[in-house]
Amino acid sequence: MPLLAACGFSVPDHASCDGRPQEQACVDLLTNKNSQAETTLKALCVGSFSTSLCDHTGALGGCQCDGCENGKSIEWLFADPSKQINTADDVRRVCANRPYVAP
Repeated sequence: MPLLAACGFSVPDHASCDGRPQEQACVDLLTNKNSQAETTLKALCVGSFSTSLCDHTGALGGCQCDGCENGKSIEWLFADPSKQINTADDVRRVCANRPYVAP
């Protein structure tokens, strides 16, 4: 059991931050390699925090980050004409050097 969990803090193995409806994106934190407490992850989230993964129904695709601050994450992107994101190819463009993940 991680030390923080032993002290009464919840340390989720994974979580998500859903920026919708303001931002057409939802980020899945697939690993929590730094064992950040749930309260810390909530504070870092701009949107709705959950210890469940994103509902990425309707996503055009995602951008994977393997070396992110907390390990592995996927940023799921949804149609956003204001940012010229309308197709999976647009998501691939946004991902740039990060691997594209099909929905």
